Amino acid sequence: MDSAKLNDWMQIVGMAAIVASLIFVGIQLKQDRDLAIAEATIASFSNFMELRNQQFEYIEIWNSGNAGSELSADQRAIYRGLIVGAHQSAFMVWSSLDRVGLGSVEFAVSDFAGFLYRNPAARREWEAFVDEVDSFRELPGEDFQRNTTWEDAVRMRIKEISEAYD
Repeated sequence: MDSAKLNDWMQIVGMAAIVASLIFVGIQLKQDRDLAIAEATIASFSNFMELRNQQFEYIEIWNSGNAGSELSADQRAIYRGLIVGAHQSAFMVWSSLDRVGLGSVEFAVSDFAGFLYRNPAARREWEAFVDEVDSFRELPGEDFQRNTTWEDAVRMRIKEISEAYD
């Protein structure tokens, strides 16, 4: 075999090795993405279960607060914590799925917006919490990044639900 043919074969083998390594990297990236999705799902489910346990622990406060009943100062604090927990749980589902690149994360927005629509007292508490957090983000010298996408998406979905059912 002359050196030109040997060189051609070596280039073909080299290209095949490059293609094989690119296929391997693609498979590895897909596995990493699948793992990230699985981890996000497990974390979201864990957060959801923790929230549910807290709601059941304080079921009377949860039900009374959602019904708009008068709550004592201690009960209002607990109810606020439960609403903030619900907000954070829904946000984490939305954020985790959005980060791993899943296109349709609307169900997280729709579920939380639907809950707020059905429970006006919870919505008022959520709005107060969001406004409070926003006020901290506006303090002089603070460098908070404002993620309004989540809150705006929830508000927009509540508006859509209201227009459809009111």
